[in-house]
Amino acid sequence: MDLNLDSDRFLKADWFWVGVICLVGLIFSWPVVLGGQSLYLTDFMLLGLPQAHLTVSALSSGEIPHWEPLMDFGYPYMADPHSLLLYPPAIILFGLPLVWAYNLFVVLHVLLAALSFFVLLRCWRFEPMASTLGAVAYGFCGFTCGLTAVPLMLRGMAWIPLAVAAFTRYSETGYGAWIAATASALFLVGTGSGPQQLLFSILLVALAPALNPGGDHLPRARRWIAGLVASVALAGGLMACQYLPLLQLTLHSNRLEGLSSVEIDRYPIRVGDLPSMALPLPFPDPRQYEYLANFYRGQPSITPTLYWGLPVLILALVGTLGAFSRCRSSPRPSRSSIGLLSMLGLLGLLLAMGGGTPVHALLLHLIPPLKAFRFTCKYFELAAFSMSVLSAVGIQALIQRREDCMKLTMIGSAACSLLLVAGMGALAVSGSAIPAAFLTGVTEAPPELGELVADLQSAWIAGLGSSAGLMMLLFCSLWLVHTRRSPPRFTAALVVAVVVADLLLTSRTHLATIERVLVESPPPAVELIGTQAGGASLTRFRPYQPETKQISTQWTFARLLLLQYQLMTNLTGVRWGLSSLESAGTLRTITGSRYRQISQGLTTVDSYRLQTRMGQSYVVRLDQGKEFIGDARVAGRSGPLVVLKLPDVLPRAFIAHRARPVAREPDMVQCRKAIQSMPAGTLYEPAPGTGAELLVPAELGPCVLVDKGRNRLVVEFELKGEGMLVVLDAYFPNWKAMVNGEERAIHRVAGMFRGVRVKQGETHLEMFYDPWPFHLGLVISSLALLVAVLLLASRFLGIPGRLGQKGDRPLPDRPQ
Repeated sequence: MDLNLDSDRFLKADWFWVGVICLVGLIFSWPVVLGGQSLYLTDFMLLGLPQAHLTVSALSSGEIPHWEPLMDFGYPYMADPHSLLLYPPAIILFGLPLVWAYNLFVVLHVLLAALSFFVLLRCWRFEPMASTLGAVAYGFCGFTCGLTAVPLMLRGMAWIPLAVAAFTRYSETGYGAWIAATASALFLVGTGSGPQQLLFSILLVALAPALNPGGDHLPRARRWIAGLVASVALAGGLMACQYLPLLQLTLHSNRLEGLSSVEIDRYPIRVGDLPSMALPLPFPDPRQYEYLANFYRGQPSITPTLYWGLPVLILALVGTLGAFSRCRSSPRPSRSSIGLLSMLGLLGLLLAMGGGTPVHALLLHLIPPLKAFRFTCKYFELAAFSMSVLSAVGIQALIQRREDCMKLTMIGSAACSLLLVAGMGALAVSGSAIPAAFLTGVTEAPPELGELVADLQSAWIAGLGSSAGLMMLLFCSLWLVHTRRSPPRFTAALVVAVVVADLLLTSRTHLATIERVLVESPPPAVELIGTQAGGASLTRFRPYQPETKQISTQWTFARLLLLQYQLMTNLTGVRWGLSSLESAGTLRTITGSRYRQISQGLTTVDSYRLQTRMGQSYVVRLDQGKEFIGDARVAGRSGPLVVLKLPDVLPRAFIAHRARPVAREPDMVQCRKAIQSMPAGTLYEPAPGTGAELLVPAELGPCVLVDKGRNRLVVEFELKGEGMLVVLDAYFPNWKAMVNGEERAIHRVAGMFRGVRVKQGETHLEMFYDPWPFHLGLVISSLALLVAVLLLASRFLGIPGRLGQKGDRPLPDRPQ
């Protein structure tokens, strides 16, 4: 595309439009950065903030938390990208108040997503103004802003455009330095998000030269493939010290047991969500069962809105159709690139809809490994990428005053205006009939239901009115250009300003926040547990989510949201040094999966008794107004929650009175019985190369856990005869045991825990976690880092570093 158009230099300056994007980011994030508010929904509170606390606490104390005993009976923390241990931007969390810093950390990635997309579009030779519209459409659309509740996905979206831009520059110039830049961006995606976002990144990087609408030519296949392989290999090397442990974690997680269809297809984009792409309307039925059930279980929808607005959608449509029009105007984008972007966006949308279309099932059938990935809505990232590029193509055509695109935009805006006005009229004439039609499954009509319908009607009319106004403004602006009464660039700038303001104001309303002070203070329920436990740092407790109730007119959205807030603010035990077994990481270990399986189908009393045998001291659940539930007594209440103290809880380390070997892995029933019978008796699986004897000590002395760190623990004990010393921590590879200085095999006890054979005269057991995949990965990552530095030096120090081939015609290093 020719960018040398005669126009005002001010509107062509990169610094001006970068400033606009930064201003939008500041306005968007103002409430949580300087307004005393905090994000709190879903993964932000239940996973992101607790793990940020664990990471900061561990690294501040000078140790690498390879293992975290506060999660899931113990968890290989270093292996989980959620941990942020290798993610460089996480440095912002240190030295600042954690809650404020983590809020800043999350919203900053929304701005990073927009800025990195701006860099990509400039690399693809779009005008700064067009790049700004595409960047705002990518970074501040409803989908991206909604991911502030799911920071893991948001971090991936922030760096994907930079990886694509870097590989584009490699394909144009052949310099190896751009391979290092591509690998670095992929490293940020992989360590900040996870394997699925990394897969999306590699796909888009591979397609980068073909996706570029302004590309003059495609690189030769050999250079293309060699660069892609080198970039992915170098990125894999940089991530090896985390992804090799992650691979081991995957092999010892519930993913090998297979995900159910419900888990795979969880959080899809539903047909009812699609209107929110164009219109700023509320959810069509805020009391619909699925919507309320999600909030009632503390799991609101990942994508409460997909908003882009009609102007962005029309510009994207114009950009697509304009490439295939018969108009001979020049310059024009590559038809193959526009077609590929359109197909990629449509494919991403269909896959994100999960079971709503047969496409997702077909893809899983063709590529079975994809069954390991959950949450189909993640595929919408591909649609967000494609839609943002196409909208930039559309505004670029208007800047270049392409008559065919201008007419298409005018026709589309006029048609949408008429339809929206007609919709407003239908709503006004029909009264409450249309909104009431969306209230499914309601047999009563109490007064509050009528108020809800009236509120919906007013909100819909206001939403349709604002969208109609935007369409009329777009039509009038283009008509002035068409009649040569206004310069094209000034009109395009006005369109960009309107789109930016619309996206900012609409998406900002979906940013759920609460007062930061409520998040910064330890929840009362957690304080109660800490007081009861005497400040013990490894006290384990089990939170119970409320059972699903029949949704009725008595359970309004406001009441359920209030309960959701109480659950979010009272079940953040990990952040305060207490172990919530619901706060497992990205992958559940086999121990964590078995715990959930053997806990199913039990009565409340039996469930409590099972938990006491597993070292869980407290239960947090909704207040049932009783002082005793089985043998558990109420230790305290906090709002709608109650803390129950369980009696006769087993210590974290003990010697079993009787330990019987089993030849093969016990089933769930055997595991449950072996746990329930502890410490009187249990089962163990002999480690390879060890004996399989019945272990019955003649006499038991004290057994005390004297040192309990993250990566090690020390037990002092006494006994006569020989027995099995059981530690109620997850059995996992790479743990080593030393008994009185002699290495000893670790056995799996009751299908879940760790055990070591001890005998008379031995008094000291030390267990420490020594993950060989990390040490191997550290060597690989160090070598990969050296290669990356050398490749960067080859470009920026003037050393010859072009990897191109004879006959390649490299393009200029910078967009002209």
